[in-house]
Amino acid sequence: MEHTEFRDILIIGDRRAASGMIADMIKSSSVEEVYEDVIKPALYDIGALWEKNKISIATEHRATAITESILNKIFPKISPEKRHSKKVVLGSVEGDSHQVGVKMVGDMFEMNGWDTHYLGANNPLSDLLTFISEENPVMVALSITININIPVLERTIEAVREEFGDMDIVIGGQGLANEGHDIAKKYSRVYYMEDLHDLSDFLKSR
Repeated sequence: MEHTEFRDILIIGDRRAASGMIADMIKSSSVEEVYEDVIKPALYDIGALWEKNKISIATEHRATAITESILNKIFPKISPEKRHSKKVVLGSVEGDSHQVGVKMVGDMFEMNGWDTHYLGANNPLSDLLTFISEENPVMVALSITININIPVLERTIEAVREEFGDMDIVIGGQGLANEGHDIAKKYSRVYYMEDLHDLSDFLKSR
């Protein structure tokens, strides 16, 4: 499988080979497919290997850094059919140190013509609320990578609701695999995205 080949290249730290592999794939597959079917499962595998002490945290960090460098090369090639004035603010919640997944989500918004304000990982709630107030987006997208951050996510949703009313909120990430739908049902206009294909369909309907 292609994602296992990419995973193994990341583990040994061959940045040039990893970049070349993804560049070749982009020529024949969509960015969405490469993100969802290759990069995302490769990083999930690497995270699982780290949790099982099969690889070091340094190796995991190197794999993440290589992947981010690849995403930065892909971004300039993203050209939506049309752009519009819809604005989204997105990032990982406070205490969540992972940002590659939400970076890919940001690229999906870009591909659908959104004005994207990507904040990366570990956004303190007060700072996030201030930024939302300053930018006045129509949507906020929040990510968590591990399920122990679910209470933080819910506090963030509730704070956004209190400050900004029924603003659309998209939630996702590996940490919501088992509880994402249940959390979305608890709040009005909160939408759980299982994967990037789900997000793409959702954005095409907005």
